[in-house]
Amino acid sequence: NTYLKDIFILLLIMRDLFEISKKYSIDKLLMHTYIDLYNFLFKEFDVKNMLEIGIGLGKHENEMKNNINKDYIAGNSLLCWKEYFVNARIHGIDIVNTERFSTDDNIYTYICDQSSKNQLKELVKKTGDFDLIIDDGSHQYEHQKISLETLIFHVKQNGIYIIEDVYERHFERLYKLVDIDSTTKEYIIKNFEINSYVDEEIRTKYRTHIMENFKQYVVVFKHKNNQG
Repeated sequence: NTYLKDIFILLLIMRDLFEISKKYSIDKLLMHTYIDLYNFLFKEFDVKNMLEIGIGLGKHENEMKNNINKDYIAGNSLLCWKEYFVNARIHGIDIVNTERFSTDDNIYTYICDQSSKNQLKELVKKTGDFDLIIDDGSHQYEHQKISLETLIFHVKQNGIYIIEDVYERHFERLYKLVDIDSTTKEYIIKNFEINSYVDEEIRTKYRTHIMENFKQYVVVFKHKNNQG
């Protein structure tokens, strides 16, 4: 049936994370190689509830407009995830408020400081536990550590917790859980596989900007019940 075949091809195109990321000009594609990883990692991943730490307001938005794409708007990554994870509730936090998604039925934004365990705990009371968490917040090691120690307990049993933009000088400490409190460390080792991905300084089909001599990593905590 030609009609059904055309529909199937259209659905595959719509599901293409590279094309969706390009549509919204997100830095995970244009400045990094993270979408290469996510296109593989999320292929069979059913996400109903996700959180992204960092909406990209303020300085980041200005840098993206001036250097990457003048049409970029903070929060575009939330739109990207909404289009890719079609059945998901998308939550985003930042320390700066945005009204951009105030009328959106599937995107919810909150003022929340990722360096505050109390604020993160209050957030989870509103959102519930997550299938997917992506930390693209301040990129400061101490903040990444605090968020992990607080939110890893709120990743569902098939879920994934991702920390982006881990600086080379902090990578080993985070990957090996050196400074993580003993209770959290034991919980992670028991329940999660830990993997890492290097953001290579290479030109790709989509990447338009390379930060030379500035190696960064992604650390992925994948629940052992996730067989994808």
